[in-house]
Amino acid sequence: MTLGEAGVRAEAESALRALPARYADGDDTVRASVRRCGSCARRREAGVDIRPVLREVAEPACREDRLGMGSPRDVLLGTAG
Repeated sequence: MTLGEAGVRAEAESALRALPARYADGDDTVRASVRRCGSCARRREAGVDIRPVLREVAEPACREDRLGMGSPRDVLLGTAG
């Protein structure tokens, strides 16, 4: 099932576009939550594939690893697989 078929594409895209800034500005808890986003069991069980949106959002994201935990772009691409 795609995000469009699930009726959540706009909301998912909006949330995912906000991830790079949340990751860059957040604390360790926020960063851990961002890393778990793409591997959420509920998403998989529901058959919703957010990997294409994660890849799209990652493209313009910051490539700088400011905190030694990976750049927002690398984290998003790693989560997307």
